[in-house]
Amino acid sequence: KTGIFGSRYDPRVIWLGPTQIPAEITSLANDVLDTFDAIGFLRDRQNFVPHLTLGRIKALHDKRLFQEVVQQIPQQLYLREEVSRIILFESILRKEGPLYKVEQAFSLKSSNVV
Repeated sequence: KTGIFGSRYDPRVIWLGPTQIPAEITSLANDVLDTFDAIGFLRDRQNFVPHLTLGRIKALHDKRLFQEVVQQIPQQLYLREEVSRIILFESILRKEGPLYKVEQAFSLKSSNVV
């Protein structure tokens, strides 16, 4: 499915994500959050949403046009993708644009199709 982080009046990110989240992914996310809790990191207010960022929005000059275009994006796209590893990125937001730094990569024991 497609979605927006932020509000429809102040969107910040357009994303693509699964319509159904495998239990293993949710379990992994909970384990990571529990580990962060144990070492003193504050938990984010938002729920876990596995996604692929399609674009970030710095400024929106025509909100009406943006909303019209977003309404034309299919809410469900049927894609199948083989996943063989998970990469943990740090997203560093800068004035000139985001910088994505690979923190760690994890190979999966067997490929999974999502």
